[in-house]
Amino acid sequence: MSQALSSRPRTLTLLALCLFAASLFQGLGVWAILTRWAVVSGLQLSLPPGYVILRNGVTGFVFMVIAFGLWDRRRWAALLAGVGLPLIAAWTPLERAWFGRSDFASVNLPWSVAYSVVWVGLALFVIYRARRGLR
Repeated sequence: MSQALSSRPRTLTLLALCLFAASLFQGLGVWAILTRWAVVSGLQLSLPPGYVILRNGVTGFVFMVIAFGLWDRRRWAALLAGVGLPLIAAWTPLERAWFGRSDFASVNLPWSVAYSVVWVGLALFVIYRARRGLR
């Protein structure tokens, strides 16, 4: 086992990998819209496709930066996660409340809020526990 991997807490490694996977998922969202722009731009959506590209791109970039920073055990990544992750988590339910016009979006809103609170709470708890190992 390498020195860098052995000195990083396993939970921090798992969190960094999960954030990396989330950034790839957001990047796939951007790629899917761009490759099918002719189809997507013709749909009657409650949000313009450009907004979704911007949202997914920014979210994916933030996830990627935090993931690489936590992987390298950087203190600035923990600070960025402390600000960025709660903002992203708060934006998701707000976006559903403002733009979700379907019955599913209104019924699903409490679950969306609960999910956001749980994943951000777990992420910040992992970072808080590993803060002594950050440089």
